Amino acid sequence: MRFRVSPGQAGVANAFKEAHRAGLTALPYIGEGGIYSGSKWFNYAIRLMEEYGPGTLYDTEYWEIGNEPNMPPSSTKEAGLAYARKFAGYYEEMVRAVREAKITGVHFLLPGLYGFRPGNPGHITPREFLRGIEGPSRKCRTSTRQSLSGHQCPSIRVQGPGS
Repeated sequence: MRFRVSPGQAGVANAFKEAHRAGLTALPYIGEGGIYSGSKWFNYAIRLMEEYGPGTLYDTEYWEIGNEPNMPPSSTKEAGLAYARKFAGYYEEMVRAVREAKITGVHFLLPGLYGFRPGNPGHITPREFLRGIEGPSRKCRTSTRQSLSGHQCPSIRVQGPGS
């Protein structure tokens, strides 16, 4: 069961409880498509993982960071690609903060990506977004089953359908 979790949002505890009660795997995504840096977001994610993560009653292993970040309000494709690179930095910061908090057993997922709507110049396709998070300075390889860890992208892992 996939659902959003954000600071101040009502119903987060109920979403985890309902998923558990129904025998469903919870798949929370932290925030929306924006880039939420700063200790408020990192501390919130850490608290949720301590309360609902691996080793708890809910045993939530997989956490998605963001949702549809490939459709920011950009005016050009180039701005959309720059946003993808900025999102990669935010993603890595979030993963690093959780790892430094010594939370184990948590797996991070890239966010769900917006399909794409031609005619919106700032929206980029999922493929362009994935290439954009690698950025021109990264040495990562993108393939459907290739982990990107160890290629200067220590926390980003791209998987395709069925992986």
